[in-house]
Amino acid sequence: MEKGDIVIVFKARLFFVSYDAFFYPISLYNYARFSGDKMTTTPTITTRRRVPRGKCDEFFFEKRKMNDDEKTINGCCCCSCCNDDDEHHSVVLFYKYVALSRDCLPSLRDALEKEMMKLEVRGKIRVSVEGINATASGRESAVEEFERRLKKKRGDGGEDELLFEMLELKDVDFKTERVKRSEDEEDGRGCKHIFEDASVRIVDEVCPFEPSSKKNDKKGSIDGVGLERHRPNRLTPSEWREAIRTSDDDDVVVLDVRNSYESRMGRFVPEKTVCCPIRRFNQFKEWVEEKGGKEYIENKRVFAYCTGGVRCEKASAYLLSLNVTKEVSVLEGGIVAYARDVGGDGFVGKNYVFDARGCVDVGGDDDEKNNYALTTCDGCNAPCLPHLARCASKACHVVLAACKECSKSSTSSIYCCETCKANKDGEKKLACECDSYRSRESRCKVPAAL
Repeated sequence: MEKGDIVIVFKARLFFVSYDAFFYPISLYNYARFSGDKMTTTPTITTRRRVPRGKCDEFFFEKRKMNDDEKTINGCCCCSCCNDDDEHHSVVLFYKYVALSRDCLPSLRDALEKEMMKLEVRGKIRVSVEGINATASGRESAVEEFERRLKKKRGDGGEDELLFEMLELKDVDFKTERVKRSEDEEDGRGCKHIFEDASVRIVDEVCPFEPSSKKNDKKGSIDGVGLERHRPNRLTPSEWREAIRTSDDDDVVVLDVRNSYESRMGRFVPEKTVCCPIRRFNQFKEWVEEKGGKEYIENKRVFAYCTGGVRCEKASAYLLSLNVTKEVSVLEGGIVAYARDVGGDGFVGKNYVFDARGCVDVGGDDDEKNNYALTTCDGCNAPCLPHLARCASKACHVVLAACKECSKSSTSSIYCCETCKANKDGEKKLACECDSYRSRESRCKVPAAL
């Protein structure tokens, strides 16, 4: 132990914590990490970021390019351990807006981490005074057991069950799907590494909506945007399909409230859909109020959707609070529930997801859809149904769209803009022309058909 270190005694265990790290909260189970095939149980300091500043989570296609021994691991881009596992792997999405006491959040976080460690479930879970938002993955039996434990009524399980009961998850839709290692895999066992670790964090909002400058104004309230007061029409996936099929009226707008790079990968009825030219969800208000978004929704019947439903809850409540629309309807469960219950009818492209898969199919292949030009390639400007790509500049992590040829090329690199191309080896990200509402709006436009 060096001079200036702090000694902390916690449940009869001794921890040495450097002074620089002291300002981060400590938890016995917090930020559980995996080592190879197993999760470690060594206590660690909770960091404010899951990945180091300037870095980002890698997609499978990026890991695959970096792996020099792909043939020996039989298609898994991460390891050989997945090939030795006879059980399928699955991923689950769920959320719940429910008022929670701030005092209970540390205990809830620890209880969730403990269950994830026991079951070897990885993923990202966010808890706040407004509820929970989660994506988790693992063996199918482990994911099913994780859901069962979170929904279980209080019995002999003690304090943890009481904490989980406060989340009111009994009737919540846990949207589960099997994991594929690649687009070519039909029904393989999948890869457990769609998340590298288990991360449970206490945050201000389970789905960041308020601009950073206004977060303190809404802190500590579940109803900052009127979730309780402004309720949209909720459409099941089947009802949504009929609605977008038959709604040719001029007063109808289909609104994709996801980030623009998600919309570029795939969307419902592209000719009708308005894509929000935002890079982060907390820019939604600014787009509506200051960047021309309001003109798309004024005196309109709005049909809004997102990936799993959590963002639509806030976006629709906010739009209703403005009192400028005729009505607002949302797709319950988002694209994920639609793909599960209906398939790909009415959806073009792929669904962007926030894990190593990057994008996943919505329904099966369709020759007509495969020939659809949804966006233009950031590499060669050709109209295309996009493949996932990333800016090749060392300091930039912007998600891009590429045609099939550019995505498969081993000799060409794709950059988001000329600034990043000139700064391709720079250690620091420079302000570039692509990070503007006008640029993002242009990239979301549907080009001429192929």
